[in-house]
Amino acid sequence: MPTHDTGRILRAASTLYTKIDRSLSGKHPAVHVLFGLLYYVIGVASYRFANIESTFSGTFYLHEGYALAIGAAFGLGALPGLALGHFALAWTQGASLGGALLSSGTNVLVVLAAIGFLKSTRFDRALAKPKDYLLLVGASLFPYQMLSRLLGIAMLSFSGMIHDWNTQTILAILWSSLIDESVYQVLIAAVMLTSLAELSRLRPWSYWLKGLAATVGLACVYGFMLWRMADYVHPLHALSFLYLIVMIMTFGFGLHGAAISNLAMLFLLQWANNQHVGPLNELLTTHEQQDSASTFLVGIMLSSCLVGALLREKADKESALVELATRDSLTGLYNRRFFFSAADREARRTAGLNGEILLLCIDLDHFKVINDTRGHAAGDDVLVAMGEILRRECRQTDIAARIGGEEFAILAPDANASATIAERLREAIRQTLSDNPTLAPFTISIGITRLHPSDQTVADAMKRADQALYEAKHLGRDCIVSRDWEPARAPETV
Repeated sequence: MPTHDTGRILRAASTLYTKIDRSLSGKHPAVHVLFGLLYYVIGVASYRFANIESTFSGTFYLHEGYALAIGAAFGLGALPGLALGHFALAWTQGASLGGALLSSGTNVLVVLAAIGFLKSTRFDRALAKPKDYLLLVGASLFPYQMLSRLLGIAMLSFSGMIHDWNTQTILAILWSSLIDESVYQVLIAAVMLTSLAELSRLRPWSYWLKGLAATVGLACVYGFMLWRMADYVHPLHALSFLYLIVMIMTFGFGLHGAAISNLAMLFLLQWANNQHVGPLNELLTTHEQQDSASTFLVGIMLSSCLVGALLREKADKESALVELATRDSLTGLYNRRFFFSAADREARRTAGLNGEILLLCIDLDHFKVINDTRGHAAGDDVLVAMGEILRRECRQTDIAARIGGEEFAILAPDANASATIAERLREAIRQTLSDNPTLAPFTISIGITRLHPSDQTVADAMKRADQALYEAKHLGRDCIVSRDWEPARAPETV
């Protein structure tokens, strides 16, 4: 699939996610139906999975992780859809109408408690820091799982299903598989939340393709080992190799890779155990051994996801430092230093292509008057608006920057396709002023030149663009002047 088509698909998916996020605040019925339908479908699959004769399936409920993720991502707006889905799931699984309503209500209370806990701790749904991942674990352990079990005990007592309550029975219900269920629930939630986070960041198609290829490749390798090499691999080696695979994905894709690879490996282990194949089959013969294996898997998931969160935080900090070093803080465009550095690299890359690179020097007309008459805040608004126009109108191959107070520059490779960029900018300004009547009116003057092979640096071409800009100012501003390279004249001889 062509790059631009895939990028368009990713942008459309990101836009859909944004629209869903906004529509939830307005209680859009279609979104609630969608969330409820997904909860029902995932819940049915989860119950069928739990009925498989396997070591871990009894504590692996996909719809709980889905509910935690949706609640963490969309907050209170997700509750109606989750209530609808849980009611349908409980009713179709054999509960009476009253029982389904009661179960749906308790589920809403549990999710509400988890949402309240996350909001009170300033949880970031992008899981950008280890703190956020640990908060998600905490929300699963206490407000979700513990409250759910307490409400379950109350329902069983109210219905009269259990008459002889004692401390041992209550503790058994509260603590049985609590850690396993919580970690598996968080795993599902982490997969969903990190996927939404990467989608909102508009990751390029290559990121998703590489992640898919790495996950499938490593899963095939591990699946082959479980299926064909059971007689040659010790169970502990199999678990150690699983940890190695998960860490490879973690270092390659951060928390997103850790969550997805953990989920894929867990499904493989479920399959191998259900088929009674693989080196772990003989190890998991007693309840104590199964608990030990579950504890080991929980350790792998928690540690790898924490490492992934740390790597994500480190990458975000490095990205922020790069932004500070290369971007103008007000407009978001590149700064002067980065512009000339990047422009020189582009000029060297296209050396010999005479006239194929266009350089535009842009200046806001009478900008000092705007500052003096309307204030510096109004001037900043104009600069921000100009930055937005440049980002919107320039192509991905163009380099746009703020190189001075009210001075901007654009380096546009393939000048023939960029011949109308100056007029597009002026038209975009007129449209912006029409759409924003409170914005101070402004115009721009533009000086244009083409890079020539004799230019040693872009700064040489910038001198011609500045001369063209000076001519535009002299002609009355709000106009465009182009100045091409002229060979130096030989000195006259007497």
